[in-house]
Amino acid sequence: MSDHAGKSGQGSRRGQGGKRHARNARSVDSGQRGVGVSPTTRNSATRNSATRNASRGAIEHDTEHDISQAANDGERRPSQPKKQSQQGQQSQAGKQNRQGKPTGKQAGKPTIVISRSADATPITVTPRASRRQPRTLPHLIPSVAPVAVGAAESAESAESIARAPQDDTPAQPMPPAISAATGATAASREGEGEDEDDAGSRIIQLELNDLAYGGDAVGRYEGRAIFVAGGLPGELVRARLIRERSSYARAALVEVLRASPERVAPRYPELADSGGFQWQHLAYPAQVAWKSRIVRQLLMRVGHFANPPVAPTLGMPADADPWRYRTVAQFAIGAAGEIGFRRTESHAVIDMPTCPIVHPTLDALYQGVRDWLRSAWGADAADYVERFTLRVAGVAPGGREATGAGADEPWRTGEDQDTYRDAEVGLLTLEARPGGAIDAFGGPEAVGEAICHAVAGLAGVVILGMAGGRGRVVVGQDFVHEHVLDRRFRISAGSFFQVNPTQTPTLVRTALAALRPQPGDWALDGYSGVGLFSLFLADHVTHVRAIESQPSAVADARASVTLNGVSNVSITEGVLERTLGELRSQRERADIALVDPPRSGCHPRALAGITALRPRALVYVSCDPSTLARDLRLICDAGYSLTSVQPVDMFPFTAHIECVALCERVDG
Repeated sequence: MSDHAGKSGQGSRRGQGGKRHARNARSVDSGQRGVGVSPTTRNSATRNSATRNASRGAIEHDTEHDISQAANDGERRPSQPKKQSQQGQQSQAGKQNRQGKPTGKQAGKPTIVISRSADATPITVTPRASRRQPRTLPHLIPSVAPVAVGAAESAESAESIARAPQDDTPAQPMPPAISAATGATAASREGEGEDEDDAGSRIIQLELNDLAYGGDAVGRYEGRAIFVAGGLPGELVRARLIRERSSYARAALVEVLRASPERVAPRYPELADSGGFQWQHLAYPAQVAWKSRIVRQLLMRVGHFANPPVAPTLGMPADADPWRYRTVAQFAIGAAGEIGFRRTESHAVIDMPTCPIVHPTLDALYQGVRDWLRSAWGADAADYVERFTLRVAGVAPGGREATGAGADEPWRTGEDQDTYRDAEVGLLTLEARPGGAIDAFGGPEAVGEAICHAVAGLAGVVILGMAGGRGRVVVGQDFVHEHVLDRRFRISAGSFFQVNPTQTPTLVRTALAALRPQPGDWALDGYSGVGLFSLFLADHVTHVRAIESQPSAVADARASVTLNGVSNVSITEGVLERTLGELRSQRERADIALVDPPRSGCHPRALAGITALRPRALVYVSCDPSTLARDLRLICDAGYSLTSVQPVDMFPFTAHIECVALCERVDG
């Protein structure tokens, strides 16, 4: 059976346009450079379009870079000088004089060699394969794995770092600054040994001393900040300049002359080119420490807080797998039938027989869907489907076993909401290729039913982008159920939900502990999604007003309220900044407030509307510390003080950072 719904897209208010379309897709999400895992995808303020909403469900989203929309402190992007710099002229000359040879990003990538000491055997790091030559991956290490969610800083943020004064936080201890290759000190080699590769790109040597939001290591050369992907603070490296601006440049790592003691061998080097897991090479304890420091730096630089109260990051429990946690991922289909994650800044697809960097249950579904696509359409699969997203639920540690009255029943449509296929924990969303190939194959209903029969564990298949006004076709059911602590949530294909089931309870407890709800309070939950925080607040207050603009999330929240027997939560569908004005005109009060906005942060009018209600406490849950810093400054300028900021590591081995910040009203 099928259900023809309107053109509402699979998505998320955080995806390519929301906090999590990005919190999930291009390479396993996104948060935040390839196709696949997406931390969560909170990228766009508009959460109703199908394309943008898909990000919340993609493991690391649809954005080509999952570039974090980091807020800057008013500085504009540096303008291009009217006259080319000397190095710019050399680079241009190199491109003109070497016709037929690759330049820039097309240049060949040499092997990265890491030498720990003069007499040590160099450690060779597998270089990325050419983005123009997708290849099938061998069986990846079958235990732990990374997430593909890219998040590089924007040019504005890079300039802000380049111009900002250095943070006074004590620098990380570094090994003696000696190059294993020559024995020369780093200081004596600064500026020495500069050369060019065959493509005419400059290769420089520099010492790295910081990590930027987005994952790149930072050093300085000729007065400019240099961002080096794959480097670590404390390392002496050689790097190829690939993008130069007046105050900063980006560079590709060529050789590590002196390695950081916190460098580890990447677990999945074959997936490094998918754009996710920016920190595969950084030991996990160091990741957790650096996330707190990065939040502190952004609060100082962007938010202008002199001494921000940032607590140590809450990392994954010692007994949890910090790699295979993601429950949502998006996969692409290449022109030759490759199925997997997209390469960074490329349309090429890494063909992946398995996906070991997501939850094992999701990996099993991925293999089943991949096998069906290859057997049904072979190398022509891209003529039928552009990409697909998989979501699994009911896999939280210690979660209840899924038992539903309809576990053994045929698939149900949206008309029969009382019967659930809870024994099946997966939901598949296919994005159809324009041109009608699926119709020629038998139609979306036939495709959906065939996949449901072939792949065990699927509760339903949602097909988007069908022509003829159909828009969205559902075979089976278009939602699954997830448990968090003692609550049960319905999650539809178009709704966002946290992708790390181990850390989600920690996030909820942290937010409620900061907010300190009291009996008799009226609570406001802005950007409330499917009601993750609302349903827990309901246990502690008289009334919760939840406001969400994404239609599928609103429907899910109302269903979840009914599932949990909650009677003191009112859910309003609407844009927060507009709805707040209506509540204020009705003299509705808010004793405490919580917001969980997309990656782009809160609309200024929404913040003004909340602070005008004068709640005694306001908790801000954020997946982007740069926009968090910007918004906290607006809140504090409206009569509040920043009391605490607690980072929570929802996305290990990526540079994505979740935070829970508390602002308290300053009376008088």
